[in-house]
Amino acid sequence: MDKAIQAVVSNEMSMYAAAKEFNMPTTTLFDRMKGICKYNREKVGGSQAILFSVEQRLANAIAPIEKWGFGLTRQEILDIVAEYIAKKNNLKTLFTNNKPGPDWFINFKNRNEFSIKKPQPVEHIRRKMIDPFVISEFFALLEEKLAHLNLLEKPDLIWNLDETSLSLDPTKTNVVVKINKPCSRITYRTGKESITLLAAVNAAGKKFAFNNF
Repeated sequence: MDKAIQAVVSNEMSMYAAAKEFNMPTTTLFDRMKGICKYNREKVGGSQAILFSVEQRLANAIAPIEKWGFGLTRQEILDIVAEYIAKKNNLKTLFTNNKPGPDWFINFKNRNEFSIKKPQPVEHIRRKMIDPFVISEFFALLEEKLAHLNLLEKPDLIWNLDETSLSLDPTKTNVVVKINKPCSRITYRTGKESITLLAAVNAAGKKFAFNNF
């Protein structure tokens, strides 16, 4: 409802077009605009500093950018808006020195249902490999290979092996000690040795017993 009213107030859309765009009855939007339902205009956030269509373009770009692993910070979004205003020499805004501040960002965030979250670091190659197109292509090639080898109906012959290393370095282990007291742990080796663990499970859920060798 807020977005529909913003579109009409900023003259971006007619009342009929806004009602159709945001999937609501025209009469409902009309009543809200005329105050019949005692709509509180403060909820909308007052007059928008930039056109509704421009704000929507920015909002629509934020989600896919974050999905690709390049989420924008609060300051980066403010800088984008300031740069847009600077390029539009005749654009007049309510911003001080034509630069948006915290209040505008809060209203922008609320109008477009965004939130601030701390991102989790993901390696570039790992992010690339979780792309749905890459995953879809992988399984298409896998199915083709399994069909070629006549293994589609033979899960007991399809194995997955995973290797990991268990370090014997005592410095990699935490022990319980008194506060502000030094600690040590006796080792009979150099501390740089490790044990390699190899696990294997097939598509039928059975593990491979390496002790048979």
